[in-house]
Amino acid sequence: MKNKLLFLCSIVITITLNCSAFQFSNSVQVTSNLTFFLNGEKSYLPQFQFKSDEAIFYTLVANPLTPTNLVHYFALPFDETFAFKMLDDKNREVKKNERGFANSKEPNLIKNRNDTRKLKPRPIGYEPYFLFRPDEMFMITNKGVYELDVRIRICVPMTNGVPDTKAMTSLHGLLMSTNFNVVVSDPVRVRIIKE
Repeated sequence: MKNKLLFLCSIVITITLNCSAFQFSNSVQVTSNLTFFLNGEKSYLPQFQFKSDEAIFYTLVANPLTPTNLVHYFALPFDETFAFKMLDDKNREVKKNERGFANSKEPNLIKNRNDTRKLKPRPIGYEPYFLFRPDEMFMITNKGVYELDVRIRICVPMTNGVPDTKAMTSLHGLLMSTNFNVVVSDPVRVRIIKE
């Protein structure tokens, strides 16, 4: 049943991304062929709001116009993959707890193929993954509405200072590339409700 639901969601997303008049709401492009958004455990589409104890998932979606419907990149270690912060209703930053700091480290500098040896190549078509529960990363002491900003970082091949999206369409292209860099998305913003 879950596979059928994922298949149906991937069709909806494919149609949505192909419609030039419609922009996928509450998502950002990481590269021109890869989109990032946050969703819930039972929803495979972008969400705008979560409870502070609710599981948040992140999803990467390959642009359906990619020849293979897959985009390849090097995944950073989880503790270097995300930059995130939370603001209260007065626009003050909410402090991260120890786990929050441990899971939002700055990535190591990556410039060439040797720097990618410890990283795992990952193909993406439409993949949701568990991110975290806000209560597990932040010291949220007061009830209220908060804003969570999440950015994703991925390592991609580069040509002339921009992501080489052609090399990203095959594992061979990714592995044969010689220049790499970490690309950081714009933030995806969601509301967090603490009850």
